[in-house]
Amino acid sequence: MSSNILPTTIAGAIFGASLASSGVFLPSVIVSQMQLTSFHMLKVFMAASASSALIMALFSRASLSQNRPHSPSSLGWFGTYDGNIIGGMLMGFGMALTSACPGTMLVQLVTGVRSGWAVMAGGLLGGILYSRLSGSFRGSRPTTAVDVDKLTIHSKLSIDTRYAILAYEVMCLAVITLVTKFGPKSPFTLPYPLVGGILIGGAQAGWYFWLAFNSVVGQGPKSTPPPSAKFGPSEE
Repeated sequence: MSSNILPTTIAGAIFGASLASSGVFLPSVIVSQMQLTSFHMLKVFMAASASSALIMALFSRASLSQNRPHSPSSLGWFGTYDGNIIGGMLMGFGMALTSACPGTMLVQLVTGVRSGWAVMAGGLLGGILYSRLSGSFRGSRPTTAVDVDKLTIHSKLSIDTRYAILAYEVMCLAVITLVTKFGPKSPFTLPYPLVGGILIGGAQAGWYFWLAFNSVVGQGPKSTPPPSAKFGPSEE
């Protein structure tokens, strides 16, 4: 664990710097995205997601990293993914109300955005309350067994990973192109969204290089997710 402190810190710093330079940590940018008056945030995250997917696929194909999808989170209410659906909705509501998310909140704190402190306090309080009361939220629906080898869409549909990655890259590029051409003009003077997004996604490359080096010398695992995967679009 201690051997990962330095690379984790460096990767996190690169991710935070990329997030700050892209401008998506600004409350005004987040609010404008939620109100659909500017798509700067969407374009940044689409570019970040596309570059992240490509980096992860390349490292996985070179057998330098094993990317294991997260298992679904079920509350036992109405389906296998009910926890993911409800949690995603709560995240969206929270972002619209606070103009922040766990990743952007940290950048807001260090850049002097005062509302970030209230968001952090609320997040900590919410996490503590949920950890104490989560048992009472669980329903009685039996949990369905999940095939750990078919946690992704392309594995469920028996589509080759290469074609799935290609289709995803095309989709992200299409979304960016469409909102750029037909969406409202951004009122913000910020770096071009593609640049910020690629920097955010590229922050994972350093982390995977470190994992690859550790796996070669036999000092570390191949499947630990990078820090940006915990905060990035994947809040995507």
